[in-house]
Amino acid sequence: MIFTGLHEAFLTQVKVAFFASICFSFPVLSVQIWRFIAPGLYSKEKRAFFPFILATPLFFILGASFVYYMVIPLAWDFFLSFEQSAGNGILPMQLEPKVDEYLSLIMRLIIAFGICFELPVLIVFAIKIIFSIIYFKKPSVI
Repeated sequence: MIFTGLHEAFLTQVKVAFFASICFSFPVLSVQIWRFIAPGLYSKEKRAFFPFILATPLFFILGASFVYYMVIPLAWDFFLSFEQSAGNGILPMQLEPKVDEYLSLIMRLIIAFGICFELPVLIVFAIKIIFSIIYFKKPSVI
């Protein structure tokens, strides 16, 4: 990996540290938000939200793991297939990945796939709300 800007290596380390700090502090932040919201909910509403609270981080981690262990190796092989050696009338093309671009791509993919894997949780939540509106004529999360 290379870096071409004077500040690129430093800012890349700052980006990675910021990304890691968000990933590691998110569970604490979400527990604090739940502790703020939970006293205002009825016990039925708390029980209804509990599966979603457990599923959300699990599905995000599942999406991040999927992209890290499955998608990135396949994408890396695909992008490396565009390298070509010099030949008769062919210009050589060799990959020289920049640290900043590589890590930015990896972080964006992890966040994107993590959010995409949250879609089932969102759909089930929406179905529960729509079901309660249609059949009980009031919005509830039961």
